[in-house]
Amino acid sequence: MAAQSPTRFQSCIDWTCLAMMSIAAPWVAVYMDAILVFQRKGNIYNSYAWKLFGESRQWGLASAEIIPMWIVFLVEVVITWLLLLPFLKHPVLRWEAWLCLVLLWTWCSFIRA
Repeated sequence: MAAQSPTRFQSCIDWTCLAMMSIAAPWVAVYMDAILVFQRKGNIYNSYAWKLFGESRQWGLASAEIIPMWIVFLVEVVITWLLLLPFLKHPVLRWEAWLCLVLLWTWCSFIRA
């Protein structure tokens, strides 16, 4: 019975890490996009991050405009979770896949903006 406890605890850590990485990948990508847009154009207002997090509070965007952006963000989280799921028991491979997904979502958000 005692031998199952560390395995069960490790499984909880793996699932928690997978969930946090799934949320963090699109989030980090949006902010990397903001940095790239700012360096390229010198104006943060053109970035996807500004549209997603900043503009709605400052300019009072209608919910019809901001809700689809959050839906896309949640779809990215689910896709990231599904793509990281095969690497649940392989932390090093999971981090490598996570970095690739961050680059993918950065590219996607750069195109959307």
